[in-house]
Order: sequence, then structure tokens, then C-alpha cells
Amino acid sequence: MDFLVLWGVTQAVGFVFKPILEELAKDAAKDYVKDFFKSCLSNVLRLPEKEPLQIATGKAITEFLKLIQQELEDADLNDTTIRQYSYFIEEFIKNKQVAEILGSAFTTDSIDTKKLKQIWKQLQSKTLPNEFNWERVIKRYLKKVKAIIQETPELREILDSQNLQKLADAVPVQPDFDLNRHQEGIREKYGNLNLESLDTTGCAYNSLKLWQIFNPELFELFYDRAVNDPFERSQSPFSDLEENPRQIALEVIIKNYPNHPKTLPLLRDRALNDADEQLRKWAQKQLEKFEG
Repeated sequence: MDFLVLWGVTQAVGFVFKPILEELAKDAAKDYVKDFFKSCLSNVLRLPEKEPLQIATGKAITEFLKLIQQELEDADLNDTTIRQYSYFIEEFIKNKQVAEILGSAFTTDSIDTKKLKQIWKQLQSKTLPNEFNWERVIKRYLKKVKAIIQETPELREILDSQNLQKLADAVPVQPDFDLNRHQEGIREKYGNLNLESLDTTGCAYNSLKLWQIFNPELFELFYDRAVNDPFERSQSPFSDLEENPRQIALEVIIKNYPNHPKTLPLLRDRALNDADEQLRKWAQKQLEKFEG
């Protein structure tokens, strides 16, 4: 797969920073993609296949570098002078914090421009011309990222679901809302919860707010999920970013039912017997805190 073509690099005429992207494309930017999407997709149970993430990352970095070049050209620098920035810009792009900040544009309408400026200085990068405007670059970059999202159905589906949850969280409770009556209605309708009705492929258990209403009644639900959820890590290179629903359910139990008689035995069992090595290590650390 020719990532340079997919990233729109080969079509760009007079693109000074093309060699930076050629280096990035050599190993399909496997580790870089992890850093890039670290914050905005960290709570997703099942990530898209690696290729859409690689393509989206490459497109975003390509647009960012084009905007940097445009800003330098607008400061009346010629190509030879602009090329002198290549080494510093490549080091800047490779910085893990920079990657995460640029990737955060996929889920926010603003990113930490101040931090980007600080990192540029910390790396002892070549001084930028006085006319260079980071805010203008980032404003344009955010618009480019929104267009990339629209071109990437796999990403758009996930990000749309996250935005729906944010919207739900932002809706205020009406002053005349009768919580007790609402609770009784839900108890009557969902007294016997069908666990098979829960979709474990597209939503995170830690997004569920029901335990805030019915703490005692939901303990067995989360206990069952902590033991029996069939989650297995995919073979994707980004599988370590996937969240295990068993761990999420266990986190809920530890947080909301620390004194329940089943909590400590469950934690011990998961630390020893869970099929997911990542969960076992996490449970062992939690167990040390419990027993310490």
C-alpha cells in the first residue's frame, strides 16, 4: 500500500517537507499512530482496522506540514530557507506529546497551541520568523481534520457515538423531575435485565450511568461481566489500546462496591485467572492496594 499516495503527498506540488512523510510512511507509522490517537480513542473498546487510522494520521500530518510551509512562505522565506527547518520540524512531529496534541483535534474544537509553542522551544528548534502565527496554523489545521473525519467512515462512526454520549451528559435534569417515580418505573420495566441485550462491541461499560441510580441491584450485573464477558484482544498492532469490558466492569465494582464481600475474592481471581494478560497485571496492582 502506497501511503504517500493515500496521504495526498505525491499530488502536492512544491511540497518542501515531503521527505519527513516519506520517513513516517516507511513502517506505516505503527507506533506513531498509537501516540497520535492516544487521548481521543483511548476509551474505545474496538478500534477500527489499522489502515484507516494510518491513513487518517498521515493525512492530518500532511495537512499540518503544508500549513507550516504556507506560514513560512507567507513570511517571505524562500524554499532553500524553508528546507533548513526540515530537521527541526521532523523532530517536533516525532515528539509524543506533539503527536497526541495534534491527534486530539479529532475529538475537540481546540487544541493546546500554547503547549505546542513550548515544545518547539524546549526542543531548541530553529527560531521561527516573527510573522509565523501558531494560532492561525492550528485554526486551519482543525478545519482540515474535520474534513478528514468526514472522509473516514470508520472514524466518523466512533467519534459520532462519543459525541452523542457527551451530549447526553450535558443535558440538564429538569427541576421538577421525580427521581423516585422514575426509579420505580425502570425497576418495573427492567426488573430482569437481559444481559444478551447489551452490545459489547460499540459501547463502553464505563459509559453506563445506571449504577448511580441502583447500586445494590447492579452489582451482580457487573460481577457477571467481570467474569464472563467474552472479550478477546484483536490481532491489530493497536490491540493494547483496546479496553477490556471485564476490566471496566471490575473498575466499577472496585470504585462503587469496595466493601462488598465478593469484591476482594473477585479481584484475586481475575489477577490469577483472567485470559487477558493486561487485565491480570492491572488486577495484581489493584490487589496490592487492597491488601496493602
